[in-house]
Amino acid sequence: MASPDVIPNPVGPAGAPAKRGRAKPFSFHDYVVSILIALVLTVFYGGYYLIQRTYFFNAPGNIDAFYVPDKVIAVVGMILLAFTFLIGPIYRYFNAFDYLMQYRKEIGIVGGFFALFHPLVAYFFLPLTFPQSEIPLTSVTYGTGIAGFLVVTFLIFISSQNAVTLLGANRWWFLHRFGLRLVILFAVIHFFCIEWNTWVQWLTHSAGKPSPELLYPWVPEPTIFAGLFIVWVIIIRLYETLFLYRDLGLKPKDIAPDANLRLRGHRFFIYSLGVLIACNVYVIGRWMYYFSTR
Repeated sequence: MASPDVIPNPVGPAGAPAKRGRAKPFSFHDYVVSILIALVLTVFYGGYYLIQRTYFFNAPGNIDAFYVPDKVIAVVGMILLAFTFLIGPIYRYFNAFDYLMQYRKEIGIVGGFFALFHPLVAYFFLPLTFPQSEIPLTSVTYGTGIAGFLVVTFLIFISSQNAVTLLGANRWWFLHRFGLRLVILFAVIHFFCIEWNTWVQWLTHSAGKPSPELLYPWVPEPTIFAGLFIVWVIIIRLYETLFLYRDLGLKPKDIAPDANLRLRGHRFFIYSLGVLIACNVYVIGRWMYYFSTR
């Protein structure tokens, strides 16, 4: 999924903008790097769930065998899509990370495929968790998931030079830019509707008692850390939209040449990153508290 951000130009092999109206050429190297990033995240979150629950595929009888793998797929997909959304601000405020623009399209596409696999696995391989006849497809939780699935499919489908030629450069750029925002919106609503009660219960009450399904309940859900990261990314982009761009962020405006706006964005990025780190430290602190009083 290409995700134009700073200007309506994809990035070339060196991270510099390519000619307007051209999709970034296929790069085997960039896809390998993006897939490796996804694999590292998958191994990390898979290991986290394995420690927390002591099982991955070999779940207890009342839990679907693919329940944990599907959660890993969902979390990794969300993080990759959110990171795609964050690369633009990183590029604008930190010259040392300009090279990340080189991988934005590929990271977005890999994250998009993770986002596609999640509902497919949930629908076809989690009969205990999501009985097909009982899934409320019109509810906000699942309706936004389906909407996000459809938008991701569309964005991946038009991520080619043929699509640019067919749609026209400006329309193609707008569809990707607007589409990515829709995907993030739908995914965040879906994600938070499913996980919110679990987070609140863990953060404000007790960790619960060990069970075959969750052997170490004092270990926080991995989705808490992912959720904090996603909220931070959204705050960064909202700040740009409301106070720097002063529009919906759907126009090809580059704030980098404006030193004052760039400085303001850089400061907000750093300060908000500090808040993100503090929130993660708080979660880890409660983890240690639950562990010491278990």
